[in-house]
Amino acid sequence: FGMEIARGGEGEVFVYKGLVRLTRTGLQAVQRDLQEGQGIRIDAAGQVRSVSAPAANYATVSELARLQQGETRLRLAAWREADSDLNRDPSLLVRFDFEEHAQDERILRNRAPNSAASTVGTLVGCQWSDGRWPDKGALEFKGVGDRVRLMVPGEMQALTFSAWVRAGSLSHRYNALLVSDSYRRGVVRWQLTQQGQLALTQLLVDDESLADPASTQRVISAPAIPLERMGLWVHVVSVVDFRTGAVAHYVDGKPV
Repeated sequence: FGMEIARGGEGEVFVYKGLVRLTRTGLQAVQRDLQEGQGIRIDAAGQVRSVSAPAANYATVSELARLQQGETRLRLAAWREADSDLNRDPSLLVRFDFEEHAQDERILRNRAPNSAASTVGTLVGCQWSDGRWPDKGALEFKGVGDRVRLMVPGEMQALTFSAWVRAGSLSHRYNALLVSDSYRRGVVRWQLTQQGQLALTQLLVDDESLADPASTQRVISAPAIPLERMGLWVHVVSVVDFRTGAVAHYVDGKPV
C-alpha cells in the first residue's frame, strides 16, 4: 500500500495488494477495510472520501532500494570522516575501527596515535562480518571462547569505554564487552547484563573467585538494550573518573 500524510493533517491510503484496515480512534471510532485497488482520501477536517487511483506517485521497491543505497554511502562517508578525526585524539589509548583488514587476518591494528606495540588486538575464534553498512567491517562473536586479546599498560585516573554493538542474545548474567583476565585490585570490567543493562565493575581486593560481593564495586545502568532492540546496532558508552568515583552510562548519546 501507499500512504501520504501531509503536514496539515490531510492524507491518503491506497491499496495495491492485500488488505488495509483503517481505524479512526476517539469519540467517533470507525473501522473500515480497504481491498486491492481501493483507497481513501482524508481532508484536514477529517472527512473521508473514496478514491479510485492514488494521487501521489509512491516510490517503488527498486526506487526505495536506490534511495537507501545512496543514504548508506553518505552515512559511511560521514562516519569515515569522523573516524579520521577521532584517530588523531591524543588521549586515545586503544581504538579498533575494523577497517582495511583481510578476511583471514587475525590481528587488529590500534588506530590510536603513539600507541604501544602491545596494544594490537589478537583475534581468538571470532570471525569477520559486515558492519552497520555494506563495505563496513565488524567482528562476530558466537563461540564461548571468541574474543580479542590485547595488553594496555599503565594506570588510569579516568576512562571512557565506547563501542558499537549488535547483541543477538544476552545469555549470561554478565556478558563481556571489555574485561581483564587479571583479578587484581583496581581492575575494571565493562559488561552487559542479562537484562540489557551496562555494568562497570572495579575489583576492590585481589579476588580470584569474585564470590564475595564486598570485593567489587559495580555501577549498573537502566536497561540499555531492551528486547525490541536485539539484533540492531547500538552505540554504548561508559565513563568513570576514579578520582571522584563518578560513573555515567550512555546509549546512542543519551544518559541511561
